[in-house]
Amino acid sequence: MFEVRGSSALQQETVIEVPQVEQEPRRQRPVRSKTRKRKLTGRKKAVIVLCIFAVSAMAAVVLILMANLNTNYRILSRQKAELANIEAQVEQLASETEGASVVAVTEEQAAELGLYKAGKDQVVYITLDDADSGRVLAEDDSNVGINAFFNKVKAIAEYFY
Repeated sequence: MFEVRGSSALQQETVIEVPQVEQEPRRQRPVRSKTRKRKLTGRKKAVIVLCIFAVSAMAAVVLILMANLNTNYRILSRQKAELANIEAQVEQLASETEGASVVAVTEEQAAELGLYKAGKDQVVYITLDDADSGRVLAEDDSNVGINAFFNKVKAIAEYFY
């Protein structure tokens, strides 16, 4: 429908009729009660098999790397223990060497002064000046018999506490 308006014109109405075309009814798809199974094509099967193979290969590589890491860790632990043992031996040998050198220097100094080491069966007499004095201590009975046993037990208990 059209409408024309103008200042001096008469209003006119024109109606255009549009012919209606008959439409064909649409076909409705029949409702299926069963779902259709999709079949795997050759490409889809190949992709799935390839994915499974790739995941399996990665899992195998991870397992091999973990086994290698575990082996290396064990070797490293053993070598650390060996290193600690060798360091302890080096420290012990160093202290023995130092002690031996101190003894050698002391023996050299004693030889220069005319002193010598007394043997097991040799009796050595010492003469003291008036300024020097000596005192003989009484023997301690605490390390004899039952007292010795209890002193050892006490020493062991003190060691652990």
